[in-house]
Amino acid sequence: MLALIAVTWVLVMVDLQNASARAGSTHELRSPVDIEKQRERNPSRQGASACPEPLTLPRALETIRYYTDEKNSIEDPVKYQEQQKREEAIRKNDDALAHAMDRFLSSEPGEVEIAAQCILHHLREFAQDDAFNATTEFRGSGTVRLLSATPIFAYVALKSSYPISAGDVTLIEGWTRKLADNIVYWEQKYPYGNNISYWAGATLALAAVALNDRRYFGVALDIARKAAHDVDKRGVLPAEMERGDRALEYNLFATQALSLICSIARANSVILENENGGALLRLMSTMASVLKEPRRFLELGGSSESIKSDKIYRQNFGWLVYYRAISGDTSVDSIICQAKPLHSFRAGGDWLSLFGSISICSK
Repeated sequence: MLALIAVTWVLVMVDLQNASARAGSTHELRSPVDIEKQRERNPSRQGASACPEPLTLPRALETIRYYTDEKNSIEDPVKYQEQQKREEAIRKNDDALAHAMDRFLSSEPGEVEIAAQCILHHLREFAQDDAFNATTEFRGSGTVRLLSATPIFAYVALKSSYPISAGDVTLIEGWTRKLADNIVYWEQKYPYGNNISYWAGATLALAAVALNDRRYFGVALDIARKAAHDVDKRGVLPAEMERGDRALEYNLFATQALSLICSIARANSVILENENGGALLRLMSTMASVLKEPRRFLELGGSSESIKSDKIYRQNFGWLVYYRAISGDTSVDSIICQAKPLHSFRAGGDWLSLFGSISICSK
């Protein structure tokens, strides 16, 4: 058994090295968010709020199967609530980090300092608890992949523009590297090939920037390129279309993760939207058109249940800000402005603050 684990780990590390070679340049990897630019674009902020005390986080995560159908679209309410309890501390800590990220973009020095210390306080909790890194169960590993982007995103933003002590750097980056290695391993052992893998790619792309390690960058690019080749002629992701009445929800959810990878890649001179004839841009364009006119999703093969309001919510809209920036499609402004704040605890905070300008909603 030990020999099998050793061989598997060697293969994972070889894949990391190959992905690193495919990633190209040896220049220092850059954050997708220009903090100073965003502070200039969005100077107005609410006053600083209290930092929630971090909750203890699990080293190992086990996930209940709470769907009752083969398409994973119908939830058992009792099992779902039990799973929510298992994730509660993680979600609350992620959400605290995401809100602190929003405040960190303030142009007020005092508010920046309070937000930075809140971010560090929560990141220390992730690192000191060695959050997630003892996970071995495959569903648990999938949930970890869905919940890991925000703490590393917060560290990337902080590191790019705020002095962090050597002790905190060692602590947080040690945990980040261990988690990134585990995610690469899980992608090998428990591949999903859908939104879960895309969130894994987003986390790995962020870890690459946090650690300036192109091995993780290469794996993230490979995941996004695979997704680009999965986008079909309709401009949707077939694996997410298999989710029945949640097909639109999961296409949007996947688009958010892929847009995060694309933003990091673009900051580092890799234009993933050009892959496979512009497939990822086509995905974004298709999803934007559906958000403008949800019934269009029926023409793409979706069900009438999939376009109900409870399946279309702003936590999955942040990518519209990135799409607008790279495409120039201002027709999405009405959606962005009606739905703001485009806040997601999974994706680092409010994407209008992170990537866009509130001025588009003043026209």
